[in-house]
Amino acid sequence: MFSFCGCPISGAMAVNNLLEQVIQFDELYVSRKSIDIIEEMIVEKLLEHRISPQNVKGIFTDPAGNAEELSSGISPVDSLRMSEYRWKVYNKGSQIAPGIALVRSFVQAADGSRKFYVTSICRETIRSLSGYTYTKESQRYQTIKEEALKDGLHDHMCDAIRYFFVNCFDQNKWIAEVPEQYNYGVDLQSRARVVMKRCGICKASFPSKTPKNQPPFICRKCNGEQ
Repeated sequence: MFSFCGCPISGAMAVNNLLEQVIQFDELYVSRKSIDIIEEMIVEKLLEHRISPQNVKGIFTDPAGNAEELSSGISPVDSLRMSEYRWKVYNKGSQIAPGIALVRSFVQAADGSRKFYVTSICRETIRSLSGYTYTKESQRYQTIKEEALKDGLHDHMCDAIRYFFVNCFDQNKWIAEVPEQYNYGVDLQSRARVVMKRCGICKASFPSKTPKNQPPFICRKCNGEQ
């Protein structure tokens, strides 16, 4: 998993697909480093655990990583994909609240089961999870909004964890087609408006019936469809 916002951080995850369990066994919490240096640090972390970079199934990142850097002219995501290791990078866009709910279901499900574990060496992760909280809507009445607090201290690592779960376990890659609804008095021709998007993997343009800030963010070919 990987977060680019503010403080570039990453966590190393091991997944048991049979039990759908996730173990975070290490972390990397750095700032003011180029993507090339961060990549070298990630490889060093992997080798410490005797893991070859070729055995990494994927890197799950913040969608902000698609933005081009002024110095290099390419985005951090593209830099990772074009490196000698040819990382498989996934960075599907998602809304925050559903992503937090997905992570929460692994931390502790409704039946009390737990499927997300963090080892003791991941100190920044434990600190971040312990301090992660919701925004207070009113200081006077202490009411809580269903919105994560962006305090710059606890949210970065928690965001990175959310990016991992959303890209690895959330199967809702495409928005289901909504049945046609008629609103008489409104121009019905506007309901079928198509927008062009840029595929996050192959960079090709593809048509979509959803707004640009909503999924899908990859073309049907890269999604495995015919």
